[in-house]
Amino acid sequence: MGSTNNGVSYPDVPFKSTGMHHMALVTRNMDETVKFWSGVLGCKMRVMLKLPDPDPYADNTWGEPFGDLSGSRHYFFDIGNGDSVAFFDIGEQEVVPNSMHSGFAHHVAMGVASLEDLERAKEHLNAHGIETSEVVDHLFCKSVYFNSPEGHYLEYAVHTGPWEGDAPFIQDVDLVPNAKNMIGQEMFDKNLRVYTAGVSDTYDGVEG
Repeated sequence: MGSTNNGVSYPDVPFKSTGMHHMALVTRNMDETVKFWSGVLGCKMRVMLKLPDPDPYADNTWGEPFGDLSGSRHYFFDIGNGDSVAFFDIGEQEVVPNSMHSGFAHHVAMGVASLEDLERAKEHLNAHGIETSEVVDHLFCKSVYFNSPEGHYLEYAVHTGPWEGDAPFIQDVDLVPNAKNMIGQEMFDKNLRVYTAGVSDTYDGVEG
């Protein structure tokens, strides 16, 4: 078991994560996807593939509901820090996703370095005709939300503090058992923030 400075133990694993390698989403128009992710957001295309027909991975890697992606394009976009968002172009393929088998993606959140950058991102998106939320204060981070042309729910966010394993941001007063056991009572008491999630004006600064 590995330990943090506070003596909290996490399991040792034979590898080290470097962040989000990529999240695979789908599009029905790769050209519009490139226009948005590269032309608007400035994300460089890292990998551009077109799968052969027949699809060598059909019923082997992709799983349902995308068992056969013959002839599909598969592009990766660099969102920073070595992380990517990838897209499969499914064209007019009829899809009824089953999250119980294929997994479920709610949104992709990309980080920015400062609140000023977050404001600049919002202004940049708006200047390109992309509607965004106002800056949303989650207390642990601040965010701007928007949609891609494909309808994916996206976010730019900046952390408001150095939340790390030794000093996490805790709002859940009733942690699931594994979380409670892992961090211990002392860390819980030290780092608990008392407020209603999503309602920042209920936060009175009380901790523990």
